[in-house]
Amino acid sequence: MGTTAHSQIPTFLMHYSTSSYDNTPDLQSSGGVGSVVEPKQKLLHLLVTECHLNKLLHGSNTVVCTDLEWFRPSLQHNSILTTLAFLGVLQQWLDFFRAVLCMPLKFKEEPSAQLRSRERGTVIGCVLSALFGEVILFGMDLAVNQRANGLLLYRIHDDLRFWDTDALK
Repeated sequence: MGTTAHSQIPTFLMHYSTSSYDNTPDLQSSGGVGSVVEPKQKLLHLLVTECHLNKLLHGSNTVVCTDLEWFRPSLQHNSILTTLAFLGVLQQWLDFFRAVLCMPLKFKEEPSAQLRSRERGTVIGCVLSALFGEVILFGMDLAVNQRANGLLLYRIHDDLRFWDTDALK
């Protein structure tokens, strides 16, 4: 328990407060607006610095930035459960997660409608939803890292950035 884990993630990205799903800062729990915006600003500062350095040293720089819009609502349940199984999650937990993912729902706009099982996506604001999203993003982080020959991928939630001196092939 007393060991310290080492990571390639910059320390300024390791300790920050998150906001709600819609990026509206919770000023009481997050310590103010600055704590929500600060990691993104620091990452952009790192990106600009690296770009200038690569341009001077190597003459070129390629940057890839993306935001996975509507990421959690679009997650396929089968992908989540398959990834969890690959990571060694026990079957009893997989069954529980399947039940959570497929929980029946009814829209309040249609009070007379029948309950329907969710077929894709996760409930926004649920802690397990964050876990499911991170499991899929971890797999994507690993795949990008391997495909790009060890290139570091910087991610804040579902916003991804990576860069290199050579155009990616």
